[in-house]
Amino acid sequence: MKNKDREKLQGLQNPFMASTVIQCRSYKSVNKMVSVADVSDGVILGDVSEIKSRMLVDADDYTKVFTKPGYRLHVSALNNQGKALFLWLLFEIDYAEDFFELNKRRFIAENGSSYQHLSFGVKALMDASIITPTSVDNVYWINPIFFFKGDRIKMYPDNLAT
Repeated sequence: MKNKDREKLQGLQNPFMASTVIQCRSYKSVNKMVSVADVSDGVILGDVSEIKSRMLVDADDYTKVFTKPGYRLHVSALNNQGKALFLWLLFEIDYAEDFFELNKRRFIAENGSSYQHLSFGVKALMDASIITPTSVDNVYWINPIFFFKGDRIKMYPDNLAT
């Protein structure tokens, strides 16, 4: 978008937000800090300081979609059945789980689809390394490089790099 077009939008309200209220949850956090003279002896100098903070977080569940351009192109290359299944999975996966049970009947009903189209979608996501089957019938691993509901850092502490 050109800067002059972006400037036209400055100060305008998104029409979707005119009557929308975002439900939040509030968290309180207290961190205590001390000055230690000698760590081995545990000698504390001065008073304990408390840093209190309050955080607001969105109360609605959400799935993170990771947006590197290569990922977008990877998903864009899917056939229509693969794209439909990918989108449906964004709403379907559970918090902090990297697998899902494919409820075929619900997918077909919610998408006006068929078992054949669902099979094409599953194959497309498998060919694209977005999902892969587990040893349990109708249960698949997701590739959390593309999307995840929860915190990948907590889920995969052995796979981190800075």
